[in-house]
Amino acid sequence: MDLVNQYISIEGVDIYRNTEPMVQIKDLALKDEFPQAIMLYAKLLIWRGENGQAARLLEQKILPYLQPVSKRPPLWEDIRLVDDFESPWRMYAIAIEKEQGLQGILNATRRAALEFYDPLAMTDYAISVLETDEPHRYEVYESYMAAAALGQQPLACFYLANFYYRISQGEFTTEAERDAKKREEAYAARHAWLRRFEPIEKWVNDLFNQPLDRKSYRMMAMDWYELAFDMGNNEAGYILALLLREDGEMEKSREVYNLTARRGLPTSLPEKGLKEMEDKWEDQTCNPGLPPQLLRLA
Repeated sequence: MDLVNQYISIEGVDIYRNTEPMVQIKDLALKDEFPQAIMLYAKLLIWRGENGQAARLLEQKILPYLQPVSKRPPLWEDIRLVDDFESPWRMYAIAIEKEQGLQGILNATRRAALEFYDPLAMTDYAISVLETDEPHRYEVYESYMAAAALGQQPLACFYLANFYYRISQGEFTTEAERDAKKREEAYAARHAWLRRFEPIEKWVNDLFNQPLDRKSYRMMAMDWYELAFDMGNNEAGYILALLLREDGEMEKSREVYNLTARRGLPTSLPEKGLKEMEDKWEDQTCNPGLPPQLLRLA
């Protein structure tokens, strides 16, 4: 299967000719319904411009049987053949986009996120919500990005960490602040005779719904940065090193920084700035804060 995938990817190969490898893949996909062959044949159909057929094939033979996993499956169970293919939902979205345009890809992503809980789709869906006028878009963003992060999607871990850090800095409201505002609005809409019970209700809410303060959001951000870094996100490693340095944990911050540097410092930051920060790392009077370029939510 891998050899055939490499073969059709070779420049100059006529993907429109039904050569022996092409026929074999088609038979494995349509007659034997071998999942990896279906993925490869769908990829071939997309390359040929037969997007509607590719979308229908994936929708009927692959998507209904997908299940989210917390770790990579064994090679013989991995439908992506160790990253030789896009995720099935990404491939489906590509076919749908070419067939139905942007709205098609949004619908496909939404379905993958809401119905099948695909971590990559939930990440994409959370990002797409930010581009809408939805009044509760940040709450929806947090909900789906957190679900994707729990599904061990590395970018979701990084974006969620950034979101929590920015909450800790006062850029967004905390869940406790949002809940307080909702209660205030609910109280304002009540009849006068019910308002006498508000102090009791407020006491119950305060007792059983202890809010997270902004410091706690910063701690949660550090946990997600660490997980994202463990999954290979070097931007998360650099931010984590800076936050440890802010906390005065110089030895640990240097350790994380050195490991990040060996893997590769963030390319989105200018080399001059990175070098200046490295030279001043041990100078605790120098606290420039986190680079805004790294604190993106999408």
